[in-house]
Amino acid sequence: MNNPTLEYITKWEKELEKINGDALIDYFHRFQTLYPIYNRLYTDANRIENLNSKNQNRVSDYTMATIFVRDYLGSDTIIKALEEQDQIKDVIAISKLIQNKVFHINLKDGNGQEKFDMELVQKLLNEKDFSIRSRAVLSVIYNVRCNLVHGQKRLEEHQRLLLEPVQNLLRTIVSLMKDRLQ
Repeated sequence: MNNPTLEYITKWEKELEKINGDALIDYFHRFQTLYPIYNRLYTDANRIENLNSKNQNRVSDYTMATIFVRDYLGSDTIIKALEEQDQIKDVIAISKLIQNKVFHINLKDGNGQEKFDMELVQKLLNEKDFSIRSRAVLSVIYNVRCNLVHGQKRLEEHQRLLLEPVQNLLRTIVSLMKDRLQ
């Protein structure tokens, strides 16, 4: 991790420490503070990997946040960390929220894409293929970020049901990325 990335992360982490409450707005603020840390980590990791590679093609943000991170950390590492942190329950909780149509994760023009959401549920619940499951977890994190940034997440109490487990997962992924980059 280079010094500018370390400084960037340190500043965001100081902001994160200030968010201690359990009010709904705190969940929004925590996610909005955690995600830039994640984004900087995977962008920096991708830059480092590209320095060591002849393949210097531009990669989409979605691909970096999901496929690259999965491959960079390793599917086994991600799932084992979630298991150790007792966060598989968060994966299952998110799956139930999607199954019960409390939330749509995949949106097109603000409309839920039920087919893609049900496919996502199957991938989140896949206990045999860690590659599929870990990518699904990373996809949830990325899509919640997109839904929040692009105006699809309203400041309504039921959002806590999704933001809390997603934040738990994101914290673990950020920790894994920081460990790998150091």
